[in-house]
Amino acid sequence: MTTCLSSRWVTGDCWLGCTRTDLPVTWLGPVQWDGQHAPFMTCEDCLNRLKAQALTYFMGGSSPASYEGKRRATDHRLPEATDVSRPS
Repeated sequence: MTTCLSSRWVTGDCWLGCTRTDLPVTWLGPVQWDGQHAPFMTCEDCLNRLKAQALTYFMGGSSPASYEGKRRATDHRLPEATDVSRPS
């Protein structure tokens, strides 16, 4: 797959899953948490995996196991998390 997100690649760290460092990455958007922002960067391998997973979802294929019910194009809510403990 080729990327249409950005043609701008820089050397950096992948934040999307592989956590590799010092490789070409592109910006996906900001990570925002508790009033702070950080750049969300991904390598080509992780970006291609994410795009394939999204395409499967868009085409009505397999969805996350925790998602119940039918998806609609206008339904952008995330599935409810279950059995997740939060630090106190």
